[in-house]
Amino acid sequence: MLMAMILILAALSGQATNLTAAMKADVERLVARAEQLTTLWPWQGPIPEVELVVRHGKAVAPALLALLDDDPDDIPRPMRAWQVQQQAALALCRLYGVPDDCGSIYCNRASREQNRGVKRFWQETISER
Repeated sequence: MLMAMILILAALSGQATNLTAAMKADVERLVARAEQLTTLWPWQGPIPEVELVVRHGKAVAPALLALLDDDPDDIPRPMRAWQVQQQAALALCRLYGVPDDCGSIYCNRASREQNRGVKRFWQETISER
């Protein structure tokens, strides 16, 4: 349900219009699996579904970007939302050859300002490449 809403919003904004059915299914698998995690990154590394998504190449990046919040601390939410966003960011790191560290991934020990920059970082990175 969450993923369907995200893909609809992404499609309306023109971000995810080129996704194939296989891409959408793999992103949905990533979200579903990440929602089951009980540990945050870096203690929980990339889940196997990250590789399923990455195999589609950069065409899947807009769908992953749509999973990221501008500020993950802005709205009270269960920690699972963080886990989904972290796994999406880990997939983006793999797609773009970016080190997986705070600044490219939301970190629970980072400052709020640093976490606010994560989505901006990915928007700029995706638009440049």
